[in-house]
Amino acid sequence: MKLPDVFINLLSYAFIGSVYLFMFIIFKNYMKSLRSNHEISGIDKQGKSLHLTVDLNSTDQRSYKVNVADKIYIGRKPECDIVLASEFVSAHHAVIRNIKNKYLTIEDLQSTNGTYIDQRLINGQVVLEAGMKIQIGKPIIKIEKIE
Repeated sequence: MKLPDVFINLLSYAFIGSVYLFMFIIFKNYMKSLRSNHEISGIDKQGKSLHLTVDLNSTDQRSYKVNVADKIYIGRKPECDIVLASEFVSAHHAVIRNIKNKYLTIEDLQSTNGTYIDQRLINGQVVLEAGMKIQIGKPIIKIEKIE
């Protein structure tokens, strides 16, 4: 039994379309990976404001102002709010939470290499203060100001 030519043509077009869609998704993810080694999203959120300096090495220091309305995630995955492209950073490494617009906390999300504040491994939630240095993998995030 032979399939009608129209049906075969529709299957061919559907297959070609799915190949192009697959290539588009791969290209989109590739372009995301070409972005800077660290990104900050959620800049326009309302709530507690946290000013961070992300130090990836001694020659690459950049300051970002990040507004934490509820919580922001730090990790290697592109959907995290702060993306750190380091082999020592877990996919979802840590979370910073705004507690009733009074203070901010950080918590490790059971990462492989842990989260350190001022060179001490943290367990549970830790209240963040200006001047603290958060080490996640090799990158260090210095908190300049919480307002």
